[in-house]
Amino acid sequence: MFRRLTALYIFVVLMFSLPAYAAKTSSGDVIVVLKNQTGIRVSAVGGVKNHSTVKAFTKSANVRIKQTYDSLSETGENIFMVVHSDTKTGKALLEEIRSMPGVVGASLNRQVHIMGTREPNDPDYYRLWGMQAIHAPEVWEKYTGSYDVYAAVIYTGIDPNHEDLKDNIALEYCRNFVGYGTSGYDENHIADGYDHGSHCAGTIAAVGNNNIGVAGVNWKVKIIALRVLGDDGLGDDSDTIAAINYVVKLLNDNPDMKIASVNMSLGSFYGDTPEEMKELNAPYWLALKTLSDTNRTVICVSAGNEASEVGAPATENNEEEGYYKGDYCYPASFTGIDNMIVVSAAKSDLTRIFFSNYSSKYVDVAAPGVNIFSTVRTNAVSDSGYDEISRPQAYDNKSGTSMAAPHVTGAAALLKSIYPNATASQIKAAILGGADSNYLSG
Repeated sequence: MFRRLTALYIFVVLMFSLPAYAAKTSSGDVIVVLKNQTGIRVSAVGGVKNHSTVKAFTKSANVRIKQTYDSLSETGENIFMVVHSDTKTGKALLEEIRSMPGVVGASLNRQVHIMGTREPNDPDYYRLWGMQAIHAPEVWEKYTGSYDVYAAVIYTGIDPNHEDLKDNIALEYCRNFVGYGTSGYDENHIADGYDHGSHCAGTIAAVGNNNIGVAGVNWKVKIIALRVLGDDGLGDDSDTIAAINYVVKLLNDNPDMKIASVNMSLGSFYGDTPEEMKELNAPYWLALKTLSDTNRTVICVSAGNEASEVGAPATENNEEEGYYKGDYCYPASFTGIDNMIVVSAAKSDLTRIFFSNYSSKYVDVAAPGVNIFSTVRTNAVSDSGYDEISRPQAYDNKSGTSMAAPHVTGAAALLKSIYPNATASQIKAAILGGADSNYLSG
């Protein structure tokens, strides 16, 4: 029942895509996943910190708990947390922890970076060509979304007062995770300091048919902004996992809540291969898999903008972009996460843009990602010099796989509004099955 509808969306079966950025770490921090050997749920003892398995581990490893993920820990058979050593480097602590009994997986708390974008000054730029390319207007004749459906954006935050976004933001569920666990942490500081989160949100769900600005793939849907990157476009794995933990909590606490999709236009480069990430049960991988396994949310991931192959090691060093020879980009290179879609960027002629990462194995679809016109922070400085409308600082055009992924995130949410009982795996299959491989060439 999905294929006929999604055939209207010319997301292109990709043979291209995937990106990411540097992998600096928070010194002395290790993200750990322990096997819950007692079978006692963390909620029964008041949280992760009070669990006997955790107490025994921290005493044996001589570490202190820096952060916990109670919802992820409650959902499965594993316990998630971040630990810190005041005497050991993160690398030394990681090696020691990986050898300890009961440890399912462990990794350094690497730094996450915003996916780079390109802002070409194309004089023939057509504002909403992406909506035309995915044939959204044909669907809008009958369906424009639903306020019963949510889409989460794990990124740089959102402008909560934007004229074209504010009516479609679920403020009660939005959260900031930058600085999570520190004394200066403010969970309500969701303001977008980098513009990318607001831009992605506009593609997914700018209010349509209101005589203002632009229209998203959904005219009606509720955006949950989860801020994990600061005003400099940087963040930590632990904050991203905290956002994933929060989505899992919302799903656990609200069995009927329809969080159709999660947009992740971010990434980082690590030295471990995709196979090693899976075999080592890397906490970031396990967190995404836990969310995927709920079969309630499609995870839409940006492929990246390094013009390199996803799932393959980088062939050169690029310190400015934050990666080194032999590194792999994540989360795009993760395997075994059934309900994840990796998205590359296409030009208006529906061919791959030169900067988009690519892979016939790891990239799932391509979507419009060049000169995408959407919402940005009110009073933000324009990257492109756009000055053709009465509110020039509230909208701008941007390019990158970061801009492509929200088209797919929006499509998943629109499908959920049409088929509210569809599972995440059904929605993913509909999007991939409806993609048209004839529209993307080398």
